[in-house]
Amino acid sequence: MIISKYNRIDKAIEDTISSLIGPQTKWLEQHSVANKKPAKMDVIEASQALTASFDPSHVAVISIEIEIRPSGILLVLNNKIQQVAWAIPFYRLAIFKTDYWGVHGDGQKVLLIDPKWRNKAFFNLLLQHKNALNQIDLN
Repeated sequence: MIISKYNRIDKAIEDTISSLIGPQTKWLEQHSVANKKPAKMDVIEASQALTASFDPSHVAVISIEIEIRPSGILLVLNNKIQQVAWAIPFYRLAIFKTDYWGVHGDGQKVLLIDPKWRNKAFFNLLLQHKNALNQIDLN
């Protein structure tokens, strides 16, 4: 789900996101995942649906925040004037590592530049958390 003009203090928006990927703080405070934040990364490419609401003169400079939630992640794209949030449930999330990090879900994508691969441990932790939630007990 993509939310243009994202505002963290809008309770209706936060409730919608929480219903899709879980609450923001209480769950995270109990897990070590909560304390892990990625180092700064810049967006080198993003799907049109994610950048459509940005002012065209400011699209070139976009940074990103990634927040791990109980059932997914919240990506917040920021161009210093506006924020766009993208909530991705784990069952729709795919992450690829080539010359950059590729985050894909719901037919959308964001490509992130990570000089010196400083965020490798963060993405490994994220994928471990995703895999732990997706394991099915067949007994």
